[in-house]
Amino acid sequence: TLLYINPESSVELHNDKVITTEYEPGNYKFVIELDYDNAILELYEDNNSFELPFVVIKDTVTSISSAVVSANFDGYEIYDGDFVSPNPNIEILLDYSGTYELSDTTKFDIRLNQKRISFSQLSTTYETQNNRIIFSYKPQLDNGDYALSVSGENIRPANSDAAEYVRFFKVSNENKILYPYNYPNPFINETYFTFKLTKVPNELKIKIFTVAGRLIKEIEVKREELNFDFNRIYWDGRDADGDLIANGVYLYKIISYDDNETTTVTNKLAIVR
Repeated sequence: TLLYINPESSVELHNDKVITTEYEPGNYKFVIELDYDNAILELYEDNNSFELPFVVIKDTVTSISSAVVSANFDGYEIYDGDFVSPNPNIEILLDYSGTYELSDTTKFDIRLNQKRISFSQLSTTYETQNNRIIFSYKPQLDNGDYALSVSGENIRPANSDAAEYVRFFKVSNENKILYPYNYPNPFINETYFTFKLTKVPNELKIKIFTVAGRLIKEIEVKREELNFDFNRIYWDGRDADGDLIANGVYLYKIISYDDNETTTVTNKLAIVR
């Protein structure tokens, strides 16, 4: 605290301050105020403030000092343990800001099951206006468990303080239906059938039966409407004639058709009105 300054004199003050650079482009200013709480009686206070304007310009340089990394598999972000295609299009996304050369590939390390992926195997897109780099990787994968990892200088996963991005996933050529469930269950008028697929079949049907075995509804789902891993199919609770079905317990079968292979799982649902 500086209490007194002699008339017609000057004093140099130094105060180091880290200023964030996370501003939107536009005009800004630093404002320095003396005696902002009027603790000192003065005849004139016009010289107690100083303004220093500055401008923030959008960075269009293809360089980075830090980056947030994520990955999409065939256009979707997956969770650990999800099933993916044997020949997925993996897009590794780096959202960046800063000032080091992107051409320096030694700053990045991308691995699949601990084996380093050469940058010659990647297709690279620079979205300079969006401060983003996209590495596209299209491997041919056998059945098994995999781990994709991305690490490097000042790289971190989104919403995490971890030192590297890691995503675990599975590949299977078997036609399996996993974790069949409908939600809500019991339901009043409508529900969703949810399940996981280890591969996308040629066709899938959901058949709803009475407990006596009478078929009351069949839902056909085309291949292009299905996803690897998690799927969610809507049902309005009506039978083949368009009528709401009565209260009670029903059975449903999810049937997957793939070439000469058919897979079926059976479960129960209930309607309570």
